[in-house]
Amino acid sequence: MNASNTVTAGSYVAIVPKLSRVTENTLAEIRSQLLSIQQAVSAGDFSNVSKDDVTGAMLYAAGLGYWAQEDLFSNIGAIAGKIRKVNAQHLGLFSWDMKIGYFFGLPRSATAGNLSTDIDIHRVAAIEQSNNGAKTAQYLMQQGMQASYLEGAHWEVFRDQHFTGKGISAASIIGKSAAAGMKIFSVSASNIDTVLPQLGVGIEVKEEIANAVAAGNAATIPQQNIQLDAWIGTGYVIADPSTGAAAYKISGGFNGGGFGCNCIGFDPTIEASVGLLLGLAAFAVSSPAVAVILGIIGLVLSVLSLIDTICQINQGNACNKDAVLFAAGLLGGIGIVLGLVGLFFGVLPIFLIFGLFVPILATFASAFMTTTLMQSLSCRLP
Repeated sequence: MNASNTVTAGSYVAIVPKLSRVTENTLAEIRSQLLSIQQAVSAGDFSNVSKDDVTGAMLYAAGLGYWAQEDLFSNIGAIAGKIRKVNAQHLGLFSWDMKIGYFFGLPRSATAGNLSTDIDIHRVAAIEQSNNGAKTAQYLMQQGMQASYLEGAHWEVFRDQHFTGKGISAASIIGKSAAAGMKIFSVSASNIDTVLPQLGVGIEVKEEIANAVAAGNAATIPQQNIQLDAWIGTGYVIADPSTGAAAYKISGGFNGGGFGCNCIGFDPTIEASVGLLLGLAAFAVSSPAVAVILGIIGLVLSVLSLIDTICQINQGNACNKDAVLFAAGLLGGIGIVLGLVGLFFGVLPIFLIFGLFVPILATFASAFMTTTLMQSLSCRLP
C-alpha cells in the first residue's frame, strides 16, 4: 500500500510505524534518549545535541505514544466484543508543521505551526469469535472512531499531561457538532440527492462524498462547518458498511488530526497595508464624511492586525518573546488610542491624519515584529 504526502519545507516529520505492538522496552528506550537530551541541555552541553535531535525524539515519542494508546483501546474493545484480531500494517506521520506568512503572495515569514497526525496506513485483520460479520464490522467502526479521536487527543496528553479538548480530529469534530445540536447526516446512495444540498461544507468535501457514495461507500458528516478556536472546518468519515474499513478525515484533506491554536488567518502586515491604502484614498476624495469612514475601516484593520500580531508572536519561537510582545502591544496600543482621538475630533484635518495614518503605521510597525528578520534580531537583545 502506497501513501503520498506533501510536506512544507522547514517542517519536522517523524515517520512512525507500529510493528505488531509498542513494547515497554521500546518506550523505555525513547524515554532514556529524551532524558539524556534533557540532562545535556540542563548541563549546557550542546556538543552532541541539535534541534533536529530534540525535535525528532519528541515527535517519535509522540508517535509511539499514539500507537501505544491506540493499541490499548483496541485490545480492550476486542476483549469486550469477543474479537480476534491481528495487527497488520500501521504507519503514521507525526509533524511539527511550519506556518508560512505571505505578503502579496510571496513567503514573508516562517514560524512554528501546529502539531499534527496523519495516519496513512492502519490495517487490522479481525473476526468475531462466532464469525458474525456484522459484529466484526461494528468493532472495526468503533475502533476506527476511537483511533480517529486519539489523533488529536494524544497531543493534548503529550503537551499538557491531560485531555484539554483542543485536539482536532474527525471523531472529535463529529462529537462536538452533535453536542452543539447540529444534525449529523449518514449519507448513502438512497439519500445523497436530498442530503448533499443541505451540507454547508466546502465543494471539495461534497465532491469526495459524492464519489465515495458512487463507489458503494457511505459517509457520516455534520451539516455545517464548525469553529474550534480560530479553526473552521469539518470532520467526516467515509466507510464501507459491510467491512468497517473507513477513512477518518478533516476538511484539510488529511487522514488524521492535529493540535493548535490558529491566529485569525491573515497576514498582519497585509491588514495594515490595506488600511494604509485606504488612508491614501481618503486624500483623493473631497468629502470629510468619506475620510472618516475610511478612518474607521483603517482603525478596525489596525485592531485586527494587532490581535493577529500578538497571536503569531505567542505561537512563534522568538527570543525575548516578552520584550517583542511588549513592543508590539505598545506600538499598536498607541496607534489605536490616537486613532480614536483623531476620529473623535474628526472635524479638524490634523486629527483626521491621526485617525487615518497613525494607527495604521503603528500597527504596521507592530506587525513587523512577526517577521523572520525581527525575530532574528530579537535574539541579539540582552
